[in-house]
Amino acid sequence: MTIVNFVFPGMKKIVVIMLCALSALCAKAVDFSFRDAEGNNLVASGYATDYRLVFVYNSGCDLCSKAAQQIEESSTVSFLIENNRLTVISIALFEVDDAWMRKAATFPQSWVNGVDAFDEIIEGEVFDFETVPAYYLLDRNGDVIFQNVSFTAMDDFLGQRR
Repeated sequence: MTIVNFVFPGMKKIVVIMLCALSALCAKAVDFSFRDAEGNNLVASGYATDYRLVFVYNSGCDLCSKAAQQIEESSTVSFLIENNRLTVISIALFEVDDAWMRKAATFPQSWVNGVDAFDEIIEGEVFDFETVPAYYLLDRNGDVIFQNVSFTAMDDFLGQRR
């Protein structure tokens, strides 16, 4: 028996809703700069779709390759991209040469690919960054909807908004 059920019988659903609302209020709008393969400096807020899926990876990471494939194979992601409702922004971290460009060339052409050239993600406070691969879902305003969750959870969320 949880404390919520013991102290407030029948109130569990209300407490969960309140915690979700509080979480949404605590989400902050984020923006960051990155460099694309052509050397252009871009910002995440430059993509005005309903959602922005930020995929953070390292070019030498096998799990990151599998994660990229999972995003690519998602029918929900494909549908939302085709309908201009989602932008996938892949950002390479820990890169010292152009290996990230070779890796990004294997991603779908619809993705925006870049490198954390300004160390805003790895050293800044843009995301609660722990490891790669990592997924972050932002809304149109740049508010964080999800961070540090599985792609499956994010894909399910987006699937409900198709």
